[in-house]
Amino acid sequence: MISQLFDLSEIKIRRKKLGVTQKELAERAGVSQALIAKIESGQVDPRYSTLRRILNALEELERERVKANNIMTREVVYAEEDEPLINAISKMVSRGFSQLPVKGSDGRITGNLDEEVVIRSMIKYDPEELKNVRVRDVMKPPLPTVPPTASIGTLISILSESSAVLVVDKGGNPKGIITRSDVLEYLRSKGERAQHDQRL
Repeated sequence: MISQLFDLSEIKIRRKKLGVTQKELAERAGVSQALIAKIESGQVDPRYSTLRRILNALEELERERVKANNIMTREVVYAEEDEPLINAISKMVSRGFSQLPVKGSDGRITGNLDEEVVIRSMIKYDPEELKNVRVRDVMKPPLPTVPPTASIGTLISILSESSAVLVVDKGGNPKGIITRSDVLEYLRSKGERAQHDQRL
């Protein structure tokens, strides 16, 4: 039985994540909406050829629809330009972040603080000096930005040069952040899924 080799509940999870209706998936896979509904509810154990068509359709939809807003971390933690660097470092360490976008007094993004900056600062300043260093003294230029609809290909291209990207709305307001590790995790999970599907 296919259900013993493949967790059919994954179909619904992947469909919902893409924001695709049962009807849309059915049309793409060339099956009926009723069949998709029965598979997702566990009422039907589909034939191999049917499951393969559904999985192929999901793969196509994922390639088309996975955008920046599907991958981004929605909680963006910032450093302030005027805060002590040591405070920002503590924030990075305690939250497990590799970088922090930097905000100015007017709320605009004015720079970026990353692990490279932190390490260089630790080498450059002795502990007493470090107490007086502000984020603005060492920060890098702001991270590149992309709209929520940016494709995975666009993200990979930008992240080959930058450690992260900010996802912003039309007004330039940050809505999320994407790091290299976020994209790697997405690609890893996609690769594992593809290997699993191929074993069916």
